[in-house]
Amino acid sequence: MIEVCKVGDINHGESKVVKVKGVEVGIFNIDDEYYALLNSCNHQRGPVCTGDIRRRVDGDIPEMGRPPNEYFTEDYVVICPWHGWAYDIKTGSHAGDPDIKIPTYDVVVKDQIVYIDV
Repeated sequence: MIEVCKVGDINHGESKVVKVKGVEVGIFNIDDEYYALLNSCNHQRGPVCTGDIRRRVDGDIPEMGRPPNEYFTEDYVVICPWHGWAYDIKTGSHAGDPDIKIPTYDVVVKDQIVYIDV
């Protein structure tokens, strides 16, 4: 395990990119739970972890002529700043196609220090 930051260094809904063993990794704080993703979008290897963090929007496709029923889920996504690909912060899965993923890393918080396993 490698120390990447202290609890409190990253506010809720924000991220920090760190370099660990030559690899850029985004560390995210979502409701005081920490997650780690490889900072490389599957589309064209953009710096995905530097993108906007938002609640995921879901919805139902209505019958013709009716507005969509959209709502926010409890999940958060990070949106790649290059071309807008969105990934679930907890799982690394693409928001539109769960077969597309970016690697995640195990995170451990001990004694107010955040560690990842790369």
